[in-house]
Amino acid sequence: MALREKLEQYSAVPISLQWKQATAEKRFFTWLIIAPAYLIFLVVFLNWFLPYINQRPGIVLPDPLLSALPPIDLSKWIFSILYLSVSTTFVYLIGNPERFLRTLITVALVYSLRILALYLVPLDPPSGCIPLADPFMLHFAYNGVVITKDLFFSGHTACMMMLLLAVQKRVLKISLAAGLIAVIIMLLLQHAHYTIDIMGAIIFTPVCWKISRKILF
Repeated sequence: MALREKLEQYSAVPISLQWKQATAEKRFFTWLIIAPAYLIFLVVFLNWFLPYINQRPGIVLPDPLLSALPPIDLSKWIFSILYLSVSTTFVYLIGNPERFLRTLITVALVYSLRILALYLVPLDPPSGCIPLADPFMLHFAYNGVVITKDLFFSGHTACMMMLLLAVQKRVLKISLAAGLIAVIIMLLLQHAHYTIDIMGAIIFTPVCWKISRKILF
C-alpha cells in the first residue's frame, strides 16, 4: 500500500495514534527528521544571507501600480494577519500528519528557491518603500538590521500561499484566502514589494507544493 493511502487510512483514528502510525512508516519518519533539520539550517543561513544581500547594490524597477499608490505603514496589520494565520494553520495541521510534513517540505523548497532568486535578482526597494517592522525578527534576528532588499520573491505572500494550500477545511481555507488577499494589498500599499515580487510568490509556491507531494509519496 502506498504511503499516501496508509496516511489517509490513519485519519479515522485519534491524533496521537495517527502520529504513532505515521512515524512508524520509514519514509515518513525519514522526511520528518530531514525537513526540520534543513529548516533549522536555513534559519541560520538566512541570518547571514539577508544582511549580505541588504548591502549589495541593486536596481529599482519601474512599477506603474506602486506609482499610483501613496505609501502607508501597515506593518502591524500585515504581521497580525500573518502570525494569526500561521498559528491557526499549525493547530489544524497537528491533526493531519501528512499535510503537516508536506507543509514543512514545501517551506524548505520555497525558501531554498527564494534564496536562489534573491541572489540572482539584486533589487533595491521600490520608491517610497516603508520597511516592514516585524516585531519578532527585529529583536531576534539579523543583528537588528532592517532588511529591505529581500524582494524577489515575496516571502510573506509565499507564506500565506503555503498556508492556504495546506488546509482542506473550507471555512479555514476561505479565511486564509481572505488573509492572503489582504496581505498582498497591504504589501503593495506599503511599497514593501514590487508587483512582480508578489506574482513570483503566487507562481512559485504552488509549484513547490506539487513537488513536495512527489518527494513525500
